[in-house]
Amino acid sequence: MIYQVFHRPELFASCDSRSPHNRPIGVGAAADWCRKNGTLHDAAGSDQINHLNQRLNEWTAIYWVWRHLSEIEDADRWIGFSHYRRPAPAFMRSEPETVNGLLSEYDVLSWVPNLSALDQQAAAAHPRMFPAIWTALETAFGRAVRNEAALFCGSPMLHPFANCFVLAKERFADYAVWCWRVLQPLIGAADRSPGLVDGFDLSQARNLAFLSERLLPIYCMVHRLKVGFFFEGHYSRLPQ
Repeated sequence: MIYQVFHRPELFASCDSRSPHNRPIGVGAAADWCRKNGTLHDAAGSDQINHLNQRLNEWTAIYWVWRHLSEIEDADRWIGFSHYRRPAPAFMRSEPETVNGLLSEYDVLSWVPNLSALDQQAAAAHPRMFPAIWTALETAFGRAVRNEAALFCGSPMLHPFANCFVLAKERFADYAVWCWRVLQPLIGAADRSPGLVDGFDLSQARNLAFLSERLLPIYCMVHRLKVGFFFEGHYSRLPQ
């Protein structure tokens, strides 16, 4: 199943609610509307972080699906996420066996690639984001992971972006745990003392969300995952 995230009620119409393999999920302020209209949302149950949506964007949906996997009716072997304005390619929403086959060839499927040095993407707008990421990675996983990630992020290459991806369910659960080990301490630091961590301003709205988008390519690299990039027109692949 691919969960397509939207954050305002009027954006629901932009999502694909017809495919049995694509499911809109409302986040943040859209949750009340979703509750009234019987639509999936990130505020259901006690284990949810809907209140953090303005800071984490679609990651509150990723968290909710991760924590409620055993309760969700979903026969697909894989979990994906997209945005209301960045839908997964049509074949991923309609051809589950094709997706199954691709996941035997690739560890990650993505459709929003970025060809650049990762640490240069945010250099102008968020010049201290990556020092904060390095510290968080070292705290969570040790200096070796930090150093490997820093080396990767300084080299231009094609990588997935914007929290748009498909992973096998087991891999998705591992990814969510890994990311949360990075994000949760940063959220806690911001709550205890809003302001700078390694010069990165955690008090600014969406800064943690921008940071979370960079964690997927770092996760793929440190786990040596093979990423397939796909587009409409059934599917075409970019060389890695």
